[in-house]
Amino acid sequence: MKFKIIFIFSFILTLSLFSTVSGQELSCLPGTDICCNGGWVIDYTESVCCPPNAPHLRSAGSGFGCLCFESDISDNFFTRNSECNIEKTGACTSPSIVSKEKKCIGNELQECTETENFIFEFENKGKVAGECGIECLSNSDCGEGEECGWVEGSFNRCRVKRIPTDSEEEVFFDKLSQCNLFKSANPGLSCRDCLLSETNDGLKYISICNKEGIELPNEEPTPPSPNGFILLIQNIIDWIRGLFNSFFKLSITGSSIVEPNTLQTYNIELTTQVPDSIWNDGTYEVQYANWALISSNGEIKEEGTWERVNGSYNKEVIITTPSNLEDFVVIGVITQIDMTYNSTTLEWSSSEERIVNKEAIDVKTKLSVTEPEEPPPSGFTNLIDRILDWFRNFFSNLFS
Repeated sequence: MKFKIIFIFSFILTLSLFSTVSGQELSCLPGTDICCNGGWVIDYTESVCCPPNAPHLRSAGSGFGCLCFESDISDNFFTRNSECNIEKTGACTSPSIVSKEKKCIGNELQECTETENFIFEFENKGKVAGECGIECLSNSDCGEGEECGWVEGSFNRCRVKRIPTDSEEEVFFDKLSQCNLFKSANPGLSCRDCLLSETNDGLKYISICNKEGIELPNEEPTPPSPNGFILLIQNIIDWIRGLFNSFFKLSITGSSIVEPNTLQTYNIELTTQVPDSIWNDGTYEVQYANWALISSNGEIKEEGTWERVNGSYNKEVIITTPSNLEDFVVIGVITQIDMTYNSTTLEWSSSEERIVNKEAIDVKTKLSVTEPEEPPPSGFTNLIDRILDWFRNFFSNLFS
């Protein structure tokens, strides 16, 4: 009796729900006109229909049954359109999750999640402690006496917490370069390596140094003035000469062939990395920008006013072109000066001013050539007189 019930259930489930009416991919066997009725879901391998609320086929004795979560033999619209699977058990109304598929992209965890009914995709969970090589996200993920930071070139690792001695204190920096500059500028403080660590103010680079002599600045430094084009041009004259007869840069737009002694407009757009404006950690950067009209032999014909900038320089300039025929360039530059505080001398030192971005456009002055004016005709009176003179000369020569 039990065999007959299973056989009859299997037979009805397999055959009686098919029709020859074409339907959606959800209910139809690909490449055929065989479909399940009433929005039921077809299993592509076994050609068996399951109800929409339990679309996954499972083995059931000598026949088949249907489940609300994926089985090891499920092959339908949902399994083929899912990236991953969440293994479940128990009742459909309140299933228990056994496991979720996971994978790593770099150090970020991708975890399987149900985006809509019976469709599963990987969701980026970011960095998760204990996954994808991430040992910790904060100090609380580490053991007693440990902190979360860099270990052997990798962040998010637990390491032994560095504790200053009575004669030491921690010095905090936002950038590794700032920390290294402080160490090199203060060799007598015997600062330890700069390591990235979690603090109450976020991630900071920390160096532990001797207390004696540590003195960070308490006011913003006064940066030196820019050197100007006269000194800068010595470093870029070869670059300027190489611009002639070359393509102009898109960072500067305007006419490249102009008439002498005319007004011309050029638009300059330059960008570079934003300077470090946090001075109270002992490092500081300042940027200036300007434009100039420079001849092929390096002579500065005209220049603007130096401006303090913050990573970008956008300027519309109007120049008067040279009165003679020559080649010249319109150039725009951004320069930078790096400053470092010496806690021993309590003074700021400045680096040489350097160019961090420069662009130019090659411009030629040429005279315009206009079409010549045609002289008016002399008229019939003058024409007849000239013809008569020709006849007189002809006959006088003939009888002489």
